[in-house]
Amino acid sequence: MHRLLPRIMFCVLAWVAPCGAAPATDWEKEIQRLGLECPGIQLGYEVVIEGKGVVKSRAPDVPRAAASAIKTAIALDLLGAHGMNMDEVLQGSESLLEPGTHPAMSGFTSEELAHCRTELAGRTYRDLLSIMMGGRATSNEAYNAACNLIMIKLGGPESITRRLHGLDPSLRGISSTDTCSNGTGMETTRRLRALWYRSIA
Repeated sequence: MHRLLPRIMFCVLAWVAPCGAAPATDWEKEIQRLGLECPGIQLGYEVVIEGKGVVKSRAPDVPRAAASAIKTAIALDLLGAHGMNMDEVLQGSESLLEPGTHPAMSGFTSEELAHCRTELAGRTYRDLLSIMMGGRATSNEAYNAACNLIMIKLGGPESITRRLHGLDPSLRGISSTDTCSNGTGMETTRRLRALWYRSIA
């Protein structure tokens, strides 16, 4: 999946810093100015102002295609599991990127996996996290394969979800196993906001 735009729907969280007295904001107009909404793209959002909480929302509890936004949950779990060892090399990455080695890599062609071995083999957890979160310029295949490598090392989607649910009650709705028909994870704006807030708290 393309890292910037999901195929069907887009889920937006707006976090606004405090800034003293100001005229009332027309948040619908501000959201429209972002230019994200168009035919086939439906937005769900929450606008949060520090100290005031949610000041504007639209359909925050409607599940939408979250695409790579759910990678924040995987990143949070990785930091909890390997936060003190982020500069260690993820062992076995080259063999995991061989065709037919692991079901998580079954969606890649042999050519794509060969390319991913070149880009990802021998990388540290920190490197792979940066690639997975779009912090480094790389191919879309490597961007997604880096995420799969990390998920394998974390024990798979079920293990990640279980640890997140134990970490914070507000994350109990988050699931890295929810999928829709096109393979995109489904999440609500409200649950993603809880996840992102927990990741910076």
